[in-house]
Amino acid sequence: MKAKTEMISSIGRIACLVFLTVMIIVAACAIPLMVIGKTPGTFMNASIAVAIFLATVIRVKSLDGKELADAGLLFRPVDALYFLGGAGVVFAAYAAFTIALSAADGVNYFPQFTAALLNPGRSLLNFFLIPFVEEVFFRGYIQGTTFLNLSWNRRAILSALLFSAPHWLDTEPPTVALYIVSRVVATFLFGLLFNELRRRTGSIWMGLGAHWITNFVFVNLFTDTRFYPPVTIMLAVTLLAAVVVLYAMQYQKRSRT
Repeated sequence: MKAKTEMISSIGRIACLVFLTVMIIVAACAIPLMVIGKTPGTFMNASIAVAIFLATVIRVKSLDGKELADAGLLFRPVDALYFLGGAGVVFAAYAAFTIALSAADGVNYFPQFTAALLNPGRSLLNFFLIPFVEEVFFRGYIQGTTFLNLSWNRRAILSALLFSAPHWLDTEPPTVALYIVSRVVATFLFGLLFNELRRRTGSIWMGLGAHWITNFVFVNLFTDTRFYPPVTIMLAVTLLAAVVVLYAMQYQKRSRT
């Protein structure tokens, strides 16, 4: 009965957070609409990130009576290092992918990829919005403050599934196998990996740095149909290895205590 009550309560709290977010977005976008007669697209995009942050703060502090740390929203000096570290690891991983692709094809892709990153279709900051919203919502609020009747690992699986599900709507990959690997398996593994980073660091920032740069690099470099199959496979294998290693280390640590 207690587990059922907590599940219903968690769903209600999540629904409330979504409602608060929508209300803040509507209120924010109404301001330029009344002043200049329209809401610029850039303002609308920025309002989404601000809204999810403010709604989470209100939900956690005022309505749940918890600390922001419970939602992974810590603002320590070390969190800036975590953020940069997450971003740096991803750049290093994609550099390794580039080396592997260059070796496999006998072509040096570094000049081409460097030019694409320095002159992307969209700026680096444009890729920050969606990862920020997803990390605050999935790794922050859902993972940290809901379904508390479940163990951390079970919440991590649930959070990863909820994070992965919206990506299933994208049917861009050319084959069913690539769709399953890239949209279902890889996004679920990303969710597990980011949840484990959140557990180890105590905050969402390392996962956010990794998530941000992953989106930026992947969209600007590897959506070319020539690169999609090998990169998708390498990405899935790398993610699986990272998840297995991190969770194995966590299990080993618990078994020693």
